[in-house]
Formats: sequence, C-alpha cells, structure tokens
Amino acid sequence: MLSAFGKIFKSKKQQVSAPQADKPLMRALEPRVLLDAAAIETARDMAASATHAELADAHMAAQADNISDDMPTEGHVPARDLSRDVVFIDGNVTDIGALLSELDPDVEVHILDLQSDGVEQIADLLDGRSDIAAVHIFSHGGQGFLNLGSSQLSSDTISTSHVEARTRIGAS
Repeated sequence: MLSAFGKIFKSKKQQVSAPQADKPLMRALEPRVLLDAAAIETARDMAASATHAELADAHMAAQADNISDDMPTEGHVPARDLSRDVVFIDGNVTDIGALLSELDPDVEVHILDLQSDGVEQIADLLDGRSDIAAVHIFSHGGQGFLNLGSSQLSSDTISTSHVEARTRIGAS
C-alpha cells in the first residue's frame, strides 16, 4: 500500500525546455505622413521669425557701424550716470544703514517720514524737476499694496486719493 501511495505523490521528472522566441505583437507599417492645416500656420510663424531675425541683424549691423573705435564693445557695459537717479526709502524699512552703504554714492536718497503721506512726500521732492532718470522705492507691502510713510498705495488709492500727487510725480 505504501508503494501505491508513494507513486501517487511521487513526481515524474519532466524535461524542461527553453521557451520559444516570442512573436512580435505589432508590425511596422510603411511610413505615414499626416497633413493638416497647422502646417500653414507654422510656415507663417517661421517666415515671420526669419523676417524679424533679418531686421534685427540689419539693425545690429547699423548700430555697429555707428560705434566709435575707442568705445569698448565686447563684454563691457558702459557705466550709467546715476546722478539723475532718486531713491526713496520708507521709514519702516529695517537696517536702513546697511541699505545706504550698498547704494552708489551718486544716487540721491530720501527717507520717507512715517508721520506723513509718502506719496505726497515723493511728489513734493520731485515737484518741478525734469532731470530725473529713474525713481527707486524701497518699502514694505503686500499683495496689491505698498506702504509709503503713513499712506498705503494700492490700485484703489492711486486712482482716487493720490491722483494729484501721481500727476506731479509723472511730470518730473
């Protein structure tokens, strides 16, 4: 009985063979070309880019002809005259001394008084001037507003309560 029982559980040795090469699931078809109307727009964009590049090259060549030989061109940015720049720093800015030490000495600097309207202070300081090249403002603010002195500049106040001051600043 044991021998019959052993035959049931005894496994037969089966020969294992290597798997056959898998057949490809997909076949390559002939090359296809997809045509649509986007090609016209792409060609138009490329033509416009080429025209723009040609105009830019012509302009740069004309500018190069106008540059004198004693003026450095490669890798050199000529120094800009900062004596016509005006910097306004809100009184709430921390460590104003460190900020001042980093500014160019030719720049005109004004610190805004916290007790009065900063926009009006800027307008008063620039009133009647026409020699201003740039105005820089250092201040704190948030999304959609800027603190200047005792006032807050936003899209609402610039078009209502600061109209006159903005006009005077713009005239400078």
